[in-house]
Amino acid sequence: MSRRRNTITTAYTATFVANNDKFPSLSHREHCAVSSNQIEKIGLSQGQQIRILSPTANGTKLALYTIKDVHNDAEYSEDTVLVGYGDQDDLHQRLQLPQGEHCFEGKIDVQATAEGLDDYKAKENSEFIEHLCDGGQNTGLIVIAPHGGDIEKYTDGQAQYVYEQLLSSNRVSTWICKGFNKHEDGGAFNRWHITSIDISDKSFPKLKTVYQRGFEYAVAFHGFNDETYPKSVCIGGLVDKTLKYDIKTAIRNEDSEIDIFIDSECPRDINGDKKNNIVNRLSTNGLQIEQTEEVRDDLRFKIADAVVKVLGPKIKV
Repeated sequence: MSRRRNTITTAYTATFVANNDKFPSLSHREHCAVSSNQIEKIGLSQGQQIRILSPTANGTKLALYTIKDVHNDAEYSEDTVLVGYGDQDDLHQRLQLPQGEHCFEGKIDVQATAEGLDDYKAKENSEFIEHLCDGGQNTGLIVIAPHGGDIEKYTDGQAQYVYEQLLSSNRVSTWICKGFNKHEDGGAFNRWHITSIDISDKSFPKLKTVYQRGFEYAVAFHGFNDETYPKSVCIGGLVDKTLKYDIKTAIRNEDSEIDIFIDSECPRDINGDKKNNIVNRLSTNGLQIEQTEEVRDDLRFKIADAVVKVLGPKIKV
């Protein structure tokens, strides 16, 4: 009896249907559903990230999506991918679909990050890359910026700064992703942003090498916009609240005019309190720092210094 060999496909042509009714998760602009047969063929699993390639009038539009659900019914072929969205603007911003269009032919690519590119080449090619600085044994602190580059500007620089300031301790690592899109204002966010609770270690090769390390502390730098409090910081995560107040005090000492919110005080649901947030998966002492654009533009290193001053003494042997 002959045995059928399973062949893993890294990319394939698919029919994409914008559908936010099939599953509750498809009301999210970063989510999609792939057929149960196809997900096996491409060698991925539910929860991982994929690239959706959509032909447009100006070329090919790439966007990163999370396989949030799988479909398996006669209504759709196994090559059909259901694309989530909140409103038509989501489809236009992420995939450049014309108004009223809900179906297109495109491709899926299973590789979330581009390999072998430095920052310059990534920017020139409007790409998405990841960096890891890690000695292989550190369990003290990992500093992350999942949305660096032009996704949430300057957060990668903050993570790198904290890493460099604490490098002599030999107890600090950093994981940074950088996304670019030079063809479109705000396009890096629309193209590459993946919500922190959805980030899969299986889709990020460098993250995977430290994912199970069990760091004593983890801190994530993020950016958000707020018209009511344009110069504000939100301090969240599952780390003990005492440490959050220490961070607040340290930031106050750097600049007394910043509006600082902790946990439920945050003006939005950005307090990093979910266990599946990547910063909380890397450490039970996860600290999330969210900052408005004004803070990141002018005060980013003061925020980073506050983190160094509070966490530095805690990771020293």
